[in-house]
Amino acid sequence: MFEIEFKQSLLIASCAAPTDPILANSVVKGRYAEANVPKNVRDALSAESGINDGLGLPFLYFALYLLNENYSTGHAIGKWFYWIWCYNILLSIVIGVVIGYVARKLLRLAESYDLIDKESFLAFSIGLSIFIVGILQLIRSDDVLCCFIAGHSFTWDSWFREETKDAHFQEVLDGLINVTFFVYFGTIIPWQQFNNPELVIAPWRLIVTAIMVLLLRRLPVVTLLTRITPAFRNYRQSLFAGWFGPIGVGAIFFAEIVLEEIEAEPEHYHLRSREIIQPIIAFLIFSSVLVHGITLPLLYIGKVVRSRSRSFSTMSIRNGIASRLSFVNSRDPGVHGVQIPMMDSTLSDEYADGLHGKHDSHMGFTISPPVSTEHSSRDPQNNEPASRDDVPLGLSRTITIDEIPKVARDQMDIHYRIPQTQSQY
Repeated sequence: MFEIEFKQSLLIASCAAPTDPILANSVVKGRYAEANVPKNVRDALSAESGINDGLGLPFLYFALYLLNENYSTGHAIGKWFYWIWCYNILLSIVIGVVIGYVARKLLRLAESYDLIDKESFLAFSIGLSIFIVGILQLIRSDDVLCCFIAGHSFTWDSWFREETKDAHFQEVLDGLINVTFFVYFGTIIPWQQFNNPELVIAPWRLIVTAIMVLLLRRLPVVTLLTRITPAFRNYRQSLFAGWFGPIGVGAIFFAEIVLEEIEAEPEHYHLRSREIIQPIIAFLIFSSVLVHGITLPLLYIGKVVRSRSRSFSTMSIRNGIASRLSFVNSRDPGVHGVQIPMMDSTLSDEYADGLHGKHDSHMGFTISPPVSTEHSSRDPQNNEPASRDDVPLGLSRTITIDEIPKVARDQMDIHYRIPQTQSQY
């Protein structure tokens, strides 16, 4: 397409491979994501976007070392193994685990003795990130991967996350970085380089390349690996995760690394490798932001990600009480499938009070105590006393699936007293 060799194509592919963690927040966090995207898909996208920037570095340097005319193939592979995998990857993982663990213990100790105020407590993660970046830059190791590993080690027991979840500090920081990225990227787009005959770059070539990359970059592979990927439970989830892998700040970061490495030793690299990297990567990021930004609002309308549930009801008669009992079924019982138990009307108020408010992360229900039939009730239409046989017992339930309350009309059990003559119905 651009008359480049395989090594240069590998260099461009390594820059465009990582999933952007900032742009992925649109389908990972927020009210829409929590209500419509299954938690396992959100966790998979978050983990992938966080670790891709660090683990994409070996493939980037593999292409750079192969392009270096001063290196033979054997020397390039050897340096790639001991310098990138051992020194940059493994060392940064070890440092990240140690720093994250020590920081968690020290912060918890300081909080237990009331040695840290609330403002410093919330900003601790930012200071920790800056500290890690500074240390890893001094020793020239992989600071991005180290920050990711340190963050997981730091929040391993979820204590810091639980302490700061009500402050909304993380959401504000994500929004600020998101807006900053779009402003910065808008200022560096090389519009004039999108049509450069000397580099065999034309708008139609860039458009065809962007379409092929967005369709083939991850969607087929993620779909084919659905059966062996524990994070995805059906093809709908894998299709969604395969499509929403935007290209963003990680590609800019890798492209800057390529330019720095080539400019440090310009005599060892072909000039075309440096000239062609920036316009192609910039257009791929522009296409990803545009296409994924357009398709995301469509999900707000269609809601095609959420595993849809269907309900059916049964009518049963017990002790002279007709019960409309709803069951919530799912195509994926392991995630959303819940069969709601029916509470007999003969239960005591103390038992109902004991059940009130109990819930867990997957299923929960709230049962209100039965309304005593000794109290009078009035018809809301004509303000006249209603018949005692028509008064519901006041049984209600709120269903919680994947930590999101789901209240629907067909998920409520309402018990009515019926005459004994109809008990054989």
